[in-house]
Amino acid sequence: MTALWAVVGLLSVIVAVDSVAIIALARQVGLLHLRAGQQGAASRPRAPAGPQPGSSLRLDVPPGLIGSQHELILYGFVRPECGACAAALPAFTEVAAGLPGNERALLVSDRDEARTRAFLAANGVSLPLLTGPQLLQANGIPATPYAVVADRMGRVIAASTASSAEQLAVVLGRARSSGLIGQGTAN
Repeated sequence: MTALWAVVGLLSVIVAVDSVAIIALARQVGLLHLRAGQQGAASRPRAPAGPQPGSSLRLDVPPGLIGSQHELILYGFVRPECGACAAALPAFTEVAAGLPGNERALLVSDRDEARTRAFLAANGVSLPLLTGPQLLQANGIPATPYAVVADRMGRVIAASTASSAEQLAVVLGRARSSGLIGQGTAN
């Protein structure tokens, strides 16, 4: 039986060495994939991060919608088919109701006006609305719901995704504390 034990021992050593080799090869393949992913990510264009402070919004706001008394405008970018937008609408309404007289809230959509107004009405929202094709794309809005706080000239002061009243309060707080209010620039 010593020959049998010798064969079993030899096979056990071969299996152990083979297992270590397979684990080492799998690790190397994983590292190669990781390096390739990092190199590919570096060469891929990055998704837009949204409007940057100091940039100008491209919106055709009808006269009278923003008055000379409005120093800050909270733009809420939404779409009717966006489930998160429906959940965020109460937050926009709540925050808009609490804005002081020198601030204004408007909703913006790149979808059909009638469809968007029906969406807002179905959610009990009566905030002013701007609609037009490509409004989200033209302003670099990466996703909806999205909030941009700008001055009355359309210069971006702060921007962020916004699906809750707390997130909207943070964006408004950043804008209010930025020191950019009232510096008036021409578009």
